[in-house]
Amino acid sequence: MEKTLIERLKAFDNSAYTELYNSYFKQSTSVLDNRVDMSMRKDIFQEVLASLYRKIRKGEDFEIKNLGGYLRRACINQATLRLKKEMNTTSLSGEQNEIIAEEEDVSDRHNRLKKALLELGEGCRELLLNFYIKGFDYDELSGIMGLSRDYIKNKKARCMKKLKSIM
Repeated sequence: MEKTLIERLKAFDNSAYTELYNSYFKQSTSVLDNRVDMSMRKDIFQEVLASLYRKIRKGEDFEIKNLGGYLRRACINQATLRLKKEMNTTSLSGEQNEIIAEEEDVSDRHNRLKKALLELGEGCRELLLNFYIKGFDYDELSGIMGLSRDYIKNKKARCMKKLKSIM
């Protein structure tokens, strides 16, 4: 029966595909019982049959000695590939959601910081921007602003406290 089905497939007999499905579905997917549900088993088996059908249509030269064994192994391989793909997709989408949440959080903090800086006085804003953005140290700020190093240090602390209270 196996050889005649394969020969019928090679002769492009579409009814052979249906007969193959009906004859081998249960036997070939029984190895998947614990791995996947019934709808996925049907999808996997159809993918296996479609792959076999494409190989035959392309005229690829291969010999199947045991059609049932071939279909079972192909189902196992297909199920494994599908489960791996779903696991990767699930973990990626989880990571993507975390990244999006972090980006939204950073964007929100950035907006709050911009708003808070606008509420600060000009002196505090200039001091904090020069220190954190331009990277000047206390000695450089002291020279630029014409104030003592200790005064700059204390003023920066007061400005940061005010900025945090605004945010």
